[in-house]
Amino acid sequence: MMAATSIDKCSAIDATRSANQAQTVLILPKSTNMAKLLVRLALGLLATTALLAMTGPLALYWIGLEAVKTMPSPPATMATAEQQAAIWSGVRGQGDPFIPKLNPYSFLPYVASTAPQDPGVLISWQVASTHLLEHRRYRGMFWWHLSGAALTIWITRNWSSEQILSAASRFKARGSASR
Repeated sequence: MMAATSIDKCSAIDATRSANQAQTVLILPKSTNMAKLLVRLALGLLATTALLAMTGPLALYWIGLEAVKTMPSPPATMATAEQQAAIWSGVRGQGDPFIPKLNPYSFLPYVASTAPQDPGVLISWQVASTHLLEHRRYRGMFWWHLSGAALTIWITRNWSSEQILSAASRFKARGSASR
């Protein structure tokens, strides 16, 4: 009996050693799986961030345009060259008036910058905000800025520089006549 007990103890110790070795072997694949999972998670997060960076500005542009009841029509008559020059110099523009064609991505630096704004973008914003006073669907500061930015982009893409300056001249004439 005595011999059987010592053999049982030895086999129990061997079984424990085998179990510990098996656990050690199992830990390595688990950590490798965890590393793979972390890499996949990081790549997924990076892909999601890239997707949002690419589609976010465009989606905000569409949402902003949706908040405008009706799009403005370009002015039927153009302002004189002197009137256009007066509008241009009124926003500290120098040289010949030039209003850049914006898109949702090129507009972002104008929003994020603390530098003085481009005169053409300022004039376009004035035309857009004047139109929005009576033609926006939603109230609130968020909607005002979002729809104003979207409409500014839309105006620069769909109107010529002369049309934008003429609309600004017309709005300025209305404002000074009402005072």
